[in-house]
Amino acid sequence: FESDVPFSNVFGPNDATQLTTPTGFQLYFNKSNDQPLTAYLDNVQAVPVGAAAHWAKNDSASNWSDPTSWWGVVPDGAGDIAVFASAAFSSPELVTVDLPRTVGQIDFNFSNAYTLAGAAAITLDTTGGADAAVNVLSGSHAITAPLVLNQNVAVRVAPPGATLTLGDLTATGHNLTKTGLGTLVINRFRGNALSVTEGLVRLTPAADPSLPAALENVS
Repeated sequence: FESDVPFSNVFGPNDATQLTTPTGFQLYFNKSNDQPLTAYLDNVQAVPVGAAAHWAKNDSASNWSDPTSWWGVVPDGAGDIAVFASAAFSSPELVTVDLPRTVGQIDFNFSNAYTLAGAAAITLDTTGGADAAVNVLSGSHAITAPLVLNQNVAVRVAPPGATLTLGDLTATGHNLTKTGLGTLVINRFRGNALSVTEGLVRLTPAADPSLPAALENVS
Protein backbone atom coordinates (compact mmCIF):
# COMPACT_ATOMS: atom_id res chain seq x y z
CA PHE A 1 0.00 0.00 0.00
CA GLU A 2 1.35 3.42 -0.96
CA SER A 3 -0.07 6.82 -0.13
CA ASP A 4 -0.22 9.87 -2.39
CA VAL A 5 -0.14 7.90 -5.65
CA PRO A 6 -1.62 9.97 -8.52
CA PHE A 7 -4.18 8.38 -10.80
CA SER A 8 -1.84 8.82 -13.76
CA ASN A 9 0.62 6.40 -12.13
CA VAL A 10 -2.09 3.81 -11.62
CA PHE A 11 -3.96 4.02 -14.89
CA GLY A 12 -1.26 5.28 -17.27
CA PRO A 13 -0.40 8.64 -18.82
CA ASN A 14 -2.94 8.51 -21.67
CA ASP A 15 -5.91 10.78 -20.92
CA ALA A 16 -8.05 8.77 -23.33
CA THR A 17 -7.69 5.56 -21.32
CA GLN A 18 -6.92 6.51 -17.73
CA LEU A 19 -9.52 7.28 -15.07
CA THR A 20 -9.43 11.06 -14.89
CA THR A 21 -12.62 11.79 -12.95
CA PRO A 22 -13.24 9.26 -10.16
CA THR A 23 -16.84 9.02 -8.99
CA GLY A 24 -16.31 6.53 -6.17
CA PHE A 25 -13.77 4.46 -4.30
CA GLN A 26 -13.65 0.77 -3.34
CA LEU A 27 -11.26 -0.77 -0.85
CA TYR A 28 -10.46 -4.50 -0.83
CA PHE A 29 -8.78 -6.59 1.88
CA ASN A 30 -7.30 -10.03 1.27
CA LYS A 31 -7.19 -12.25 4.37
CA SER A 32 -7.47 -15.85 5.38
CA ASN A 33 -10.84 -17.08 6.59
CA ASP A 34 -9.67 -17.99 10.08
CA GLN A 35 -8.03 -14.69 11.02
CA PRO A 36 -9.86 -11.62 12.38
CA LEU A 37 -9.45 -8.28 10.68
CA THR A 38 -9.78 -4.80 12.12
CA ALA A 39 -9.23 -1.88 9.75
CA TYR A 40 -9.10 1.82 10.59
CA LEU A 41 -9.34 4.57 7.99
CA ASP A 42 -8.46 8.05 9.20
CA ASN A 43 -8.35 11.44 7.49
CA VAL A 44 -9.22 10.13 4.04
CA GLN A 45 -9.34 12.93 1.49
CA ALA A 46 -10.04 13.06 -2.22
CA VAL A 47 -7.69 15.69 -3.59
CA PRO A 48 -7.88 16.91 -7.19
CA VAL A 49 -4.65 16.79 -9.12
CA GLY A 50 -3.68 19.86 -11.12
CA ALA A 51 -3.20 23.54 -10.47
CA ALA A 52 -5.24 23.43 -7.22
CA ALA A 53 -3.37 22.63 -4.00
CA HIS A 54 -5.20 21.89 -0.74
CA TRP A 55 -3.86 22.85 2.68
CA ALA A 56 -3.02 19.64 4.54
CA LYS A 57 -1.76 20.72 7.95
CA ASN A 58 -3.78 20.46 11.15
CA ASP A 59 -1.52 22.18 13.66
CA SER A 60 -1.61 25.70 15.03
CA ALA A 61 0.97 27.25 12.68
CA SER A 62 2.76 26.18 9.50
CA ASN A 63 4.70 27.82 6.69
CA TRP A 64 3.21 28.22 3.22
CA SER A 65 6.52 27.20 1.61
CA ASP A 66 6.69 23.83 3.43
CA PRO A 67 5.89 21.08 0.88
CA THR A 68 4.39 18.93 3.64
CA SER A 69 1.79 21.66 4.28
CA TRP A 70 -0.04 20.87 1.04
CA TRP A 71 -1.80 18.10 -0.80
CA GLY A 72 -0.26 18.75 -4.18
CA VAL A 73 2.55 21.07 -5.21
CA VAL A 74 3.12 24.23 -3.18
CA PRO A 75 1.02 26.85 -5.02
CA ASP A 76 3.26 29.56 -6.40
CA GLY A 77 2.45 30.68 -9.92
CA ALA A 78 0.05 32.82 -11.91
CA GLY A 79 -3.25 30.96 -12.12
CA ASP A 80 -2.48 28.50 -9.30
CA ILE A 81 -5.30 27.85 -6.81
CA ALA A 82 -4.74 27.63 -3.04
CA VAL A 83 -7.59 25.89 -1.20
CA PHE A 84 -7.96 26.21 2.56
CA ALA A 85 -10.65 23.72 3.53
CA SER A 86 -11.06 21.05 6.21
CA ALA A 87 -7.70 19.99 7.61
CA ALA A 88 -9.07 18.22 10.71
CA PHE A 89 -8.23 21.01 13.17
CA SER A 90 -10.51 22.34 15.86
CA SER A 91 -8.91 25.75 16.51
CA PRO A 92 -7.91 28.69 14.31
CA GLU A 93 -5.18 27.82 11.82
CA LEU A 94 -2.28 30.21 11.20
CA VAL A 95 -0.61 29.95 7.79
CA THR A 96 2.66 31.90 7.73
CA VAL A 97 3.48 33.42 4.35
CA ASP A 98 7.22 33.07 4.88
CA LEU A 99 8.24 33.79 1.26
CA PRO A 100 6.58 35.87 -1.48
CA ARG A 101 3.95 33.77 -3.29
CA THR A 102 1.83 34.19 -6.42
CA VAL A 103 -1.57 32.55 -6.98
CA GLY A 104 -4.58 33.20 -9.16
CA GLN A 105 -7.23 32.17 -6.66
CA ILE A 106 -7.61 31.61 -2.91
CA ASP A 107 -10.57 29.60 -1.60
CA PHE A 108 -11.65 29.33 2.04
CA ASN A 109 -14.16 26.60 2.83
CA PHE A 110 -14.09 25.64 6.51
CA SER A 111 -15.98 26.70 9.64
CA ASN A 112 -12.81 27.27 11.72
CA ALA A 113 -10.82 30.39 10.89
CA TYR A 114 -7.75 30.49 8.70
CA THR A 115 -5.36 33.44 8.92
CA LEU A 116 -2.74 33.97 6.21
CA ALA A 117 -0.14 36.13 7.93
CA GLY A 118 3.44 37.25 7.49
CA ALA A 119 5.64 39.99 6.11
CA ALA A 120 5.97 38.37 2.67
CA ALA A 121 3.39 39.37 0.06
CA ILE A 122 0.80 37.27 -1.74
CA THR A 123 0.44 38.39 -5.36
CA LEU A 124 -2.85 37.65 -7.11
CA ASP A 125 -2.20 37.07 -10.78
CA THR A 126 -3.57 34.90 -13.59
CA THR A 127 -2.68 33.87 -17.10
CA GLY A 128 -4.42 35.23 -20.16
CA GLY A 129 -5.72 38.35 -18.45
CA ALA A 130 -8.55 36.63 -16.51
CA ASP A 131 -9.62 38.12 -13.19
CA ALA A 132 -8.09 36.71 -10.02
CA ALA A 133 -10.37 35.66 -7.16
CA VAL A 134 -10.66 35.22 -3.41
CA ASN A 135 -13.66 33.11 -2.33
CA VAL A 136 -15.12 32.49 1.11
CA LEU A 137 -17.54 29.59 0.92
CA SER A 138 -17.86 28.94 4.66
CA GLY A 139 -16.43 30.38 7.87
CA SER A 140 -14.77 33.73 8.56
CA HIS A 141 -11.12 34.19 7.64
CA ALA A 142 -8.33 36.75 7.34
CA ILE A 143 -5.42 37.59 5.06
CA THR A 144 -3.17 39.93 7.02
CA ALA A 145 -0.13 39.35 4.81
CA PRO A 146 0.29 42.08 2.17
CA LEU A 147 -1.76 41.51 -0.98
CA VAL A 148 -0.58 42.73 -4.38
CA LEU A 149 -3.13 42.69 -7.20
CA ASN A 150 -1.61 42.16 -10.65
CA GLN A 151 -5.08 41.61 -12.15
CA ASN A 152 -8.58 42.78 -11.39
CA VAL A 153 -9.80 40.71 -8.45
CA ALA A 154 -13.28 39.48 -7.51
CA VAL A 155 -13.73 38.86 -3.80
CA ARG A 156 -16.74 36.70 -2.95
CA VAL A 157 -17.86 36.29 0.66
CA ALA A 158 -20.82 34.00 0.12
CA PRO A 159 -22.39 33.20 3.55
CA PRO A 160 -24.44 36.11 4.93
CA GLY A 161 -22.82 35.88 8.36
CA ALA A 162 -19.23 35.40 7.15
CA THR A 163 -16.42 37.95 7.24
CA LEU A 164 -13.19 38.15 5.27
CA THR A 165 -10.62 40.56 6.70
CA LEU A 166 -7.86 41.84 4.43
CA GLY A 167 -4.80 43.80 5.50
CA ASP A 168 -2.77 45.97 3.14
CA LEU A 169 -3.84 45.77 -0.53
CA THR A 170 -1.82 47.29 -3.35
CA ALA A 171 -3.71 47.25 -6.64
CA THR A 172 -2.10 49.88 -8.85
CA GLY A 173 -4.14 50.09 -12.05
CA HIS A 174 -6.49 47.27 -11.07
CA ASN A 175 -9.98 47.01 -9.60
CA LEU A 176 -11.50 45.03 -6.75
CA THR A 177 -15.12 43.85 -6.92
CA LYS A 178 -16.96 42.52 -3.87
CA THR A 179 -19.76 39.96 -4.30
CA GLY A 180 -21.62 37.64 -1.92
CA LEU A 181 -23.86 38.44 1.04
CA GLY A 182 -21.08 38.41 3.64
CA THR A 183 -18.83 41.22 4.85
CA LEU A 184 -15.43 42.26 3.51
CA VAL A 185 -13.26 44.23 5.95
CA ILE A 186 -10.35 46.13 4.40
CA ASN A 187 -7.67 47.72 6.55
CA ARG A 188 -5.96 49.56 3.70
CA PHE A 189 -6.67 49.61 -0.04
CA ARG A 190 -4.51 51.35 -2.60
CA GLY A 191 -5.95 50.72 -6.02
CA ASN A 192 -7.88 52.00 -9.00
CA ALA A 193 -11.51 51.25 -8.09
CA LEU A 194 -13.54 49.40 -5.49
CA SER A 195 -17.07 48.27 -6.36
CA VAL A 196 -19.64 46.45 -4.24
CA THR A 197 -22.38 44.42 -5.92
CA GLU A 198 -23.55 42.41 -2.87
CA GLY A 199 -23.12 42.39 0.87
CA LEU A 200 -21.06 44.85 2.88
CA VAL A 201 -17.59 46.37 2.71
CA ARG A 202 -16.15 47.93 5.86
CA LEU A 203 -13.11 50.20 5.64
CA THR A 204 -11.13 50.51 8.87
CA PRO A 205 -8.57 53.19 9.74
CA ALA A 206 -5.17 52.55 8.20
CA ALA A 207 -2.48 51.02 10.37
CA ASP A 208 -0.18 53.91 9.43
CA PRO A 209 -1.21 56.81 11.72
CA SER A 210 -0.06 59.35 9.14
CA LEU A 211 -2.79 58.18 6.75
CA PRO A 212 -6.30 59.55 7.36
CA ALA A 213 -8.24 56.56 6.04
CA ALA A 214 -8.02 53.05 4.69
CA LEU A 215 -8.91 54.11 1.15
CA GLU A 216 -6.30 55.82 -1.01
CA ASN A 217 -6.27 56.96 -4.63
CA VAL A 218 -9.53 55.19 -5.45
CA SER A 219 -11.86 56.65 -8.05
